[in-house]
Amino acid sequence: MNIQFQNVVDRYSKIILIRMKESNITCWIGGGCLRDYFMGIPIKTDIDIFFPDKENMEKCVEWFKKKGAAEIWSSDNGAKYSFEGHKFDIIKHYFPSPQDTINAFDFTVSMFAVDTENVYYGETSFIDLSKR
Repeated sequence: MNIQFQNVVDRYSKIILIRMKESNITCWIGGGCLRDYFMGIPIKTDIDIFFPDKENMEKCVEWFKKKGAAEIWSSDNGAKYSFEGHKFDIIKHYFPSPQDTINAFDFTVSMFAVDTENVYYGETSFIDLSKR
């Protein structure tokens, strides 16, 4: 794995993914926060957390509540929590894997995901990112 990919895995593992994994919650991060990271700009968006199923999503919501995270809003499609200086969007649309998640995105420039081991991206994501 190249150093840039290792850095993004390490960054988001420290922010939240390791704690999710240690709590037996299967999830990954995807979308705009990773686009911003690879563009080298401050993260302007929330951290979107995706899950393979409703059970893992519900365990994540309970984890945030137990840790005292502030719920900003909740709907049938997702929820937003503020926790340790970050805003997290809990996505209530499920995908079997990080790659399946980004394959469903509308914009190739945001087709990025990360878990505790890998970075996932679309075939043209880095080309599109360079063209902005």
